[in-house]
Amino acid sequence: MLEGRRAEGRGTLRLKHMRILERGAAGRAGRTRHGASELGSAHRAISELIVAGQLRPGEPVRVERLAARLGLAPAPVREALARLVDEGLIVELPGGEARVVELDERYVRDVFLVRSGLEGLCVELATPRIAPDDLAGLVAMLERTGAALARGDPEAYGRADAALHRLVTAAADNRILLAELCALQPHVDLIRTYTQRGQGTHLPASHGEHLAIVAALQRRDAAAARQCMERHIRAAGERTLRLLARTAGPAAWRRATL
Repeated sequence: MLEGRRAEGRGTLRLKHMRILERGAAGRAGRTRHGASELGSAHRAISELIVAGQLRPGEPVRVERLAARLGLAPAPVREALARLVDEGLIVELPGGEARVVELDERYVRDVFLVRSGLEGLCVELATPRIAPDDLAGLVAMLERTGAALARGDPEAYGRADAALHRLVTAAADNRILLAELCALQPHVDLIRTYTQRGQGTHLPASHGEHLAIVAALQRRDAAAARQCMERHIRAAGERTLRLLARTAGPAAWRRATL
C-alpha cells in the first residue's frame, strides 16, 4: 500500500511538472507570435513610409526615432530594418549608419533589369495558357485605352497596364516567380512615387509596346511575347531615368550617380 501511495505521488508530481512545462511552452509561443506580429507591423509600416516618399531616398534612418514615430518598441523596428537591408530598401553604411536607398541611376537600372527578366519569363510561361476569352477581353480593353489616350485620358492606360500584368502573372502559374515579383514590387512602387507626375508624356509609346505584347500572345508565340515584354520593361526603365534626371535636375542627378 505504501509503495502504491509513493507511486501515486510520483505520478502526481510528473503530471504537475508536465502542466508547468506546457504553460511555459504556451507562454513562449504567445510571446513569439506577439514578437512576430510586431516585427511584421514594423516592416510593413517602414516599407510604406519609404514607398510613399515619407522617408526620402538617402535619408538617415534611426531606430529610436522610427520606433517613437510608429509607436513600437525599438527591438522589432531594429529587426525590421535588418530585413529591409536584406531586401534592398535600406542601405547599411560603414559605421552602422542606415539610410533609405538612393534613387540613383544604378538603382533604377538594376530594378528594371531584374523586372524585365522576371516579367519576360512570366509572359513566356503564360502565352500558351491564357484563356481565349481572357485574351479577347484584354484586346478590347487595349482598344478602348487607345481611344482614351487619343482623347487625353491617361487613367485608362493605368487600368489596362494593371490588367495585362495581372493576367500574365496569373496565367504563368508559378509560385516561385510570383514570390520574386512580389519582392521586387516595393522597388517598382518607390520609383513610381517619384516619376508618376511625368508619366503622361510616355503613355502612347508604352501603349504601343503593350499592343506588341498582346499581338504575340494572340499568335501564341512565347519567344516573341518574352522579347516584347523585356523590350517594353527596359524601355520603361530608360524613360524613367530621363524623367528622374529632368525632375532632379542635371547637377543633382550627376551627384546621385557618382
